Amino acid sequence: MAAFTLIACLECDLLHRRTPLPPGGEARCTRCGARLYRSGRPHANELALALAACIVFIVANVFPIVALELQGVRNSATLMGAVESLWDDGARAVAALVFVTTVLVPAAELSGLTWVLVALRRGGRRRGVVPLLHFIESVKPWGMVEVFVLGASPASHFRPTARGSSPPSSSPSRPSLSSSRTRASGWCVHA
Repeated sequence: MAAFTLIACLECDLLHRRTPLPPGGEARCTRCGARLYRSGRPHANELALALAACIVFIVANVFPIVALELQGVRNSATLMGAVESLWDDGARAVAALVFVTTVLVPAAELSGLTWVLVALRRGGRRRGVVPLLHFIESVKPWGMVEVFVLGASPASHFRPTARGSSPPSSSPSRPSLSSSRTRASGWCVHA
């Protein structure tokens, strides 16, 4: 009995027999038409894109993410500068979360993906590829948490107050944004 390889369609889960293709050819699902696989050099485009992403990631972390110029004074901030500023201001949990989600997890994901693609390009099954792919999949949800952090950081300035009590006095360096409407509902907003 001849051995054959089955491949499942990622869209509709229909099983197909893997057959050799002519150069540049691609196999499509007979039920939904989705691409199953193609011939040619495997993972050539993916490796090039992963290496380009590594370069862009390094550039994005070296150059400032924001630059302001006011009356001839220029001020800029990098991602690591933002993390340091948050840490120095006492927001250590937020600083750690920003560092993990904007620097550490993307760097781990990109380096892991590049390593897997290089291992596949060299041929054969390399040790540790499957656990590394599981790791990459497990950290993907943390790749865009900075959007959540940016949305949740204003909420961290809302502090509950007792109904009818006066809001805490504001210092000259930190003005209060509280209003009578917010105090009446039991919440006080501080900048």
